[in-house]
Amino acid sequence: MAINRWATAAALGFALTILTGPVLAQAAQQTPADEALELYLAVSTGKRSMQSLTPEQQREVQIVAAMMARPRYTSQKCEDLADKQQAAQAAAEDLQNCLSSGDDDCDSQMQEARDAHDDYEDALDATDGDCQ
Repeated sequence: MAINRWATAAALGFALTILTGPVLAQAAQQTPADEALELYLAVSTGKRSMQSLTPEQQREVQIVAAMMARPRYTSQKCEDLADKQQAAQAAAEDLQNCLSSGDDDCDSQMQEARDAHDDYEDALDATDGDCQ
């Protein structure tokens, strides 16, 4: 479920007319995501109780609450994971090149590949499964 910019603006306390002008504000239609966010805000501020909501509305509020609880730095963790994955792949390619060249001394490439793999594993653990 995506929260659109109108709902985000409302959550931050901005009037739609301030952000878009009156014509666009009138044209903006409320979506189910907007309604779910409004219900979440009403419940979280005490204006409504969960018991006053239908089971479907309660699920919507729970979904929005779960989305709001997700760490905002997840995308940075995913970017870090992608960087570590590329570094591990590059180190593995360097090791492969060293081994295929017939060089007897590939110890430094082997250590770099191990370190890059360990860094990747650490970054993967840090994402808690949030990256795909």
